[in-house]
Amino acid sequence: MGRVIASNHAIERYQERVSPVSREDARSALTSPQIEAAAKFGAKYVKLGNGCRVSLEEKGSVTIVVTVLPTACKPANIGYFLSNRR
Repeated sequence: MGRVIASNHAIERYQERVSPVSREDARSALTSPQIEAAAKFGAKYVKLGNGCRVSLEEKGSVTIVVTVLPTACKPANIGYFLSNRR
């Protein structure tokens, strides 16, 4: 695992589901030291303070923050949610 980058989709979902902040603030939150540490540990999801979950995907030496899942998305149905998203 090298660096963590946030996709445009994840930034938009963060602004929609977590906080209506600037794109740069959303990007900073999604690539925070806590998210980086979780990625180094091999986490696929990171739960945020408001209950939303950040979805991480490894692509070679980079970890991409793919999306921010809504609070209604519980661990037992994450696979279902991701396979049926828009």
